Amino acid sequence: MNFCKFVLAAAVISLSSGCTFQSQAVKITPDVKSTSIVSGEGKSIQMVILDERPSKVIGQRGVGSVGADMTVEGDLQNIVSKAITTGLEQRRFATQSQENHDLSRLRIEIRNLQSKNIMGFWAGTLRDEFSLKAICKSVKGLEYEQMYNGLFETSIQVVPTGDANNRYISAAVSDAVNKLINDDLLLRCLAD
Repeated sequence: MNFCKFVLAAAVISLSSGCTFQSQAVKITPDVKSTSIVSGEGKSIQMVILDERPSKVIGQRGVGSVGADMTVEGDLQNIVSKAITTGLEQRRFATQSQENHDLSRLRIEIRNLQSKNIMGFWAGTLRDEFSLKAICKSVKGLEYEQMYNGLFETSIQVVPTGDANNRYISAAVSDAVNKLINDDLLLRCLAD
C-alpha cells in the first residue's frame, strides 16, 4: 500500500512539474573584423547610438511564442558602441560622443534584435536577426544612409542551450556590425 502511494505521488509530481524553460539574459560578444581599404587617417568623428527596438525581449526559449523570455545581458547600446568603435579604430577613425559641428557625424539606430525557433515536423530552424541603420553627415555636406542586417540561421532538433543562444545571437550581431564597419561608402562619407 505504501509503495502504491509513493508511485502515485511520484507520478503526480512528475506530471505537474513538467518541462519548463528558464529565462535567459543572452551574453553578446561581437567578433569585429575590419577588411575595408578605406582609412580615416586619424580623423575624429562624432558617433551617437540609439536603441530603437520596440521591445527588450528578443525571443522565447521554446517553440513559437511558448517559453521563457530572452533578453540581453547588459546594455545593448554599449555593446554595439564598443564593437563599432573597435572596428572604426581599426580603420583609423577616432570616435567621440560629444556634439561637435566641426566633425562628421555618424548616427546608428539599433532597429531589431530577434531570435525565433520555427519548428517543423522533425526539425526546425533557428533564425537570429539583428538590424542597424547608419546615417552619416559629413562636414562637407555629404549624406549617406544604409541598413545593415545580420543573420544567423541553422537547423535544430532541440531548443538551443544558453551557451548556444549566446553564440548564435552574437553571430547575428557580428554580421551586421561587420557589414557596417566594412561599408566603403559609409567610411568615405565619414572621412570626407
